[in-house]
Amino acid sequence: MANELTERVERILSSAKALPGTTEVQFKRAQEHLIEQYKRELARLRKGVLVERRFQTPIERVRAQERTEDETRRIIDLLRYVIAYLYPAFDDMLIGLQGDVRRDRRSTLTFPKEDGVDLRVKSTGLHRDFVLPTKDVDAMNHIGLFAMSEVLKKPEASLEEYDRMLIRGLRLFSNSQIQFEKHSQLIGLWDCLENFLSPEHSFTLEDPKRAAILLTPDAKEREDIREWLRDTYVIRSNESHGKSRIITEADLEMLKRAAVLIIRWMIEHRNDFCTRSKLLDWLKLETLKQWP
Repeated sequence: MANELTERVERILSSAKALPGTTEVQFKRAQEHLIEQYKRELARLRKGVLVERRFQTPIERVRAQERTEDETRRIIDLLRYVIAYLYPAFDDMLIGLQGDVRRDRRSTLTFPKEDGVDLRVKSTGLHRDFVLPTKDVDAMNHIGLFAMSEVLKKPEASLEEYDRMLIRGLRLFSNSQIQFEKHSQLIGLWDCLENFLSPEHSFTLEDPKRAAILLTPDAKEREDIREWLRDTYVIRSNESHGKSRIITEADLEMLKRAAVLIIRWMIEHRNDFCTRSKLLDWLKLETLKQWP
């Protein structure tokens, strides 16, 4: 595709006519400069994945670009969920539009004693390529990749309220995955959970109960999860109000796992609820069974 685009651009630019008042030499020089500029940009496309979006009716250029980027981001949101679910150990595997994801390292030296030194290196952003292996296609189908692909194909006007909730939840989860600072990740993951669990998209004491109902059928485990989620929300609340408290990697990993499991549940049950309010009504009844 990159080759075809390069040839097409060069053909169009080479056939352009000189503007009035421009000498042939000036025009030829400007034309060659423009062709080289396009070639350099097109060469960068070979380092990633190309996306082609065709419109059936005429559309303003900037609007076409915005539509294409938004639709592509929805696909990226879905794939970030797949990555987090299937490859939880690879926290440096990430994808995005050009410029979204950085690749760097953060180094910290500590001196535990006079003659000792310790080096800790932490990756920031992308350090591991993401490949769609054929052996994982069944697993991807199992966690809803292809089901959500069908949802994303729907015209905007025909999306159900539940569909919009799913798309919004994937976007919130996806955004949390490109945050490097812990407090930003924590807030982003809780925003994702609130999207599914909170009637007014803001935390209530019922949210940890609803999450626990979705995460396990065991009554004792549900109570443990409820208490843990309330604790993590206290950390999130403190961060939002400027009251610092240590956020551990374990907190983030567990919350991230809870988020992907709940997203999977939501995708799996998309045909059981057509609206968000029906989902919340069902969750309310289920929580009353556990915590009358």
